Amino acid sequence: MKLQDFLARDFPEIDLSTIVKNTAPIADEDNLIDGIDINAVISHGKYAGQSIAYCLASDFAGRKMLSDDDALRMRITEQGLNAVIAKGEHAGKSVLYELVNHTAHCRDNCALTADGGRLIRMINPKTLDSIIKEQGFFHTYTTTARIRMAMNYSLLAEHRELRAMINFQSLNALDIYKTSALLHLASHEDGLVVLASDAGRLIARINPKTLNTLTLEDNRSLKKSPVFGLAYNLYGRQLLLTHHSLREKIEEKALNQQIVVGRYDIYESALYRLAESYQGRDLLLAHESLRKKITKDGLNYLIPDGPYRGMSVIFW
Repeated sequence: MKLQDFLARDFPEIDLSTIVKNTAPIADEDNLIDGIDINAVISHGKYAGQSIAYCLASDFAGRKMLSDDDALRMRITEQGLNAVIAKGEHAGKSVLYELVNHTAHCRDNCALTADGGRLIRMINPKTLDSIIKEQGFFHTYTTTARIRMAMNYSLLAEHRELRAMINFQSLNALDIYKTSALLHLASHEDGLVVLASDAGRLIARINPKTLNTLTLEDNRSLKKSPVFGLAYNLYGRQLLLTHHSLREKIEEKALNQQIVVGRYDIYESALYRLAESYQGRDLLLAHESLRKKITKDGLNYLIPDGPYRGMSVIFW
């Protein structure tokens, strides 16, 4: 699809006469000249303060165009990638934010990482840390492109240069639901691979408070914690075996606390998940400091319902 056809279909309110021929004409993939500077800021109307590049990056079909059309993608400049919208509904956002926020589970077919990482090399740290207000299910919350990138384990797993941009704040920041980038990474296999990468650089940056924080219960998701994510997964338990500093950050409450797991409201604890696996039992047997955090209630708690009804840590 040609850029002009896409804009006419999905963004008909944009007056192209205000932004065409702001730069030298550029040939699109069909070798036709449209002369549209996709980085130029729209001066008035519904999309004032935005650019064509932002409209593309914030739209599903637009992002697909950027992924598929090499020539269109190459039009994005460093300024266009990092320009932050100053006011309005999209204040604080940028092309970078939209690409980072909407490229979950993409690896090769991704505008941000295409062309040998051309756009990655253009990333401005100030844009990564621009404060953005997003609307959740029940509340408005603040975030940044750096925090959203820290949650995107598919991107991080493949790109060391992006992992290097994750700092203490973006990894550990808690939102209004008490979720964090660390929780996202600890709850997914690819995320655990990210944590294990680069000689444990991110593990060294884990805040004990974030590691042990239980999410608030709401209608959006079930309660969970990074500690439970580590205990639940084979790769997470391997991280606990190999990283002393990570084990030492686990607190008694987070280890023993019963939380809702799965759609059947099964109550389990991180301790139970360790006890039920050979790897987890080896971990507990090998490290007295972890065993000392086991409470009487955590040891004897009987799961009330589901396929594990009546079972406890002692069973294993």
